[in-house]
Amino acid sequence: MKTHIVKLNGLIVSIMSIIVITASASVLAATTQNVDVDVEIPQVLELSWSPLDIGSIVDLTGANKIMLPEFIIGYRDRINGGTLVVSTNSYWDLAVVASADLFTGGSGIKPATDLRIDVDNANTYVYQVSGINPITIFRGQAPNIESHKINYQIALNAQDTAGIYSIDLTYTLIKN
Repeated sequence: MKTHIVKLNGLIVSIMSIIVITASASVLAATTQNVDVDVEIPQVLELSWSPLDIGSIVDLTGANKIMLPEFIIGYRDRINGGTLVVSTNSYWDLAVVASADLFTGGSGIKPATDLRIDVDNANTYVYQVSGINPITIFRGQAPNIESHKINYQIALNAQDTAGIYSIDLTYTLIKN
């Protein structure tokens, strides 16, 4: 009988050892670790002139001056304004505003509204420059890198007097 009790005790000790090992293994399998993941997503909103052309200067003087046939038809169009490059990860608007309501210089008065803008060679010149309120000339998707060709048209009339007129335009990329 003692032999059976020793074997039974040995069996109980073996079963208890298995339970303790299994319980310890379950506790180890249930341990957790936390990870803090930080990702910075910057606001990308960049506007630049294409390096292939100089869009920041439009010169209609000297050899490029306005000619009589253009006065007769009342405008000069297809004036190369360069290519603006937009790089963004947001929806955006491209707006433009003149530095004043009137061109400076010359010997007379030339309103900023005589200058119109065409985008991407549409030949519509629907965007009339203002020195008061920025006008949106293009809306874009995100994320994207886009290039937009800018052309100008200048209205001409009998009230335009001889001289060199100047006005600055500011293009602004606005996040929606």
